[in-house]
Amino acid sequence: MQKIKFDIYGQIQRGENVGWYVKFVDDTKETGGFYILLDSDIYDPNAEGYDSWLETFEDVNGYCDESNWVINWDIKTD
Repeated sequence: MQKIKFDIYGQIQRGENVGWYVKFVDDTKETGGFYILLDSDIYDPNAEGYDSWLETFEDVNGYCDESNWVINWDIKTD
């Protein structure tokens, strides 16, 4: 199981969307669920991006498992 970190970008190293950036957002206080934000390039405001909303943390883990993600969390984002 991939370790999930919240509110920071990681880069997908293996699985679907290799090279893209992912950010997990715990939005349970507002919407009752979690967002997964995918960006092809976090340095380009016009880059392709998607988001998904999932109801439970277990759903987030399942999404990551199905995508076969290995995420590098040690990236520079500034």
